[in-house]
Amino acid sequence: VSTNGGRTFSVRSRRALRDLSTVKLLVVRSGPRTVLLVGAAFGGVDGERLTGIRRSLDGGYTWTTVAGTAGRVMGMWKAPGRRRDIYAAVEDNLLFTTNGDIDDWKLGTRILRSRDGGRSWVQTGARVPGGVGGDAELNLSPHNPSRLLFNTGDSIYRSGDSGTTWTRVLRATVNRTVSHPTRPGHVVAASDTGIWTSDDGGRKWARANTGLKATWAEQLIPTGNQGRVYALGSFDVSRLAVSDNRGASWTLRRQTLTGRVVADPAAADTLVGVGFEGLARTIDAGRRWTPIAKNLDA
Repeated sequence: VSTNGGRTFSVRSRRALRDLSTVKLLVVRSGPRTVLLVGAAFGGVDGERLTGIRRSLDGGYTWTTVAGTAGRVMGMWKAPGRRRDIYAAVEDNLLFTTNGDIDDWKLGTRILRSRDGGRSWVQTGARVPGGVGGDAELNLSPHNPSRLLFNTGDSIYRSGDSGTTWTRVLRATVNRTVSHPTRPGHVVAASDTGIWTSDDGGRKWARANTGLKATWAEQLIPTGNQGRVYALGSFDVSRLAVSDNRGASWTLRRQTLTGRVVADPAAADTLVGVGFEGLARTIDAGRRWTPIAKNLDA
């Protein structure tokens, strides 16, 4: 844990979480009484697999198990504008017959919901079918609390009833989805076939690759500008593309980036990204970049 903006870190849970090897961390509340949630993906002692969700009310010194799960916790998300509403995705990959024998390996995901800041959890409804490749992603609408989009890696599933039922709405290898902060129903998705957009909350999708010469998109970077969104991927000789019309068309930036990019929420033209020589910064929407930190160790 760091209390000085990341300059130094201290270990708070050396013993409490020592049995976990892979976790997902979510900060529910920061401040004097910091509330944290940890979702266990893999772990265990002497081959035992431990999973579940643990909660800390003292900034990570002590932990309590609040939800036991049979599968790994693949992610946790806070609902926009509803700080006590939290969702978690849990792998569920066994289907049992009535006599208790394993009938078949069938992948699926259970969506859990907490209404009290992670103290208690319930399953929202039906499983999301199919396995999850890599990290799961749950897109929670900032405008409609009942609308959920779950990205399994090879498809997007939509729920209009807070997770009770799910329908596949897009079959593509999707890496990231972003909901527009002020335009209800508008969603942009980055995939191995380029950019997709939806104007009806994810029911229908259309390709939006105008301006892109190659179409593998890895990351979407939203900004405080209502029309501006950046995309990171493999676009001909460029890794970065910019749109000023909510993803409908794109302009390439001739800058090769090797890693993640983040945007300044208060300045849509300002980005910081990872390049071959370290960190670089742009203040003109990716046209020119200035190194700010070189020779960083991974």
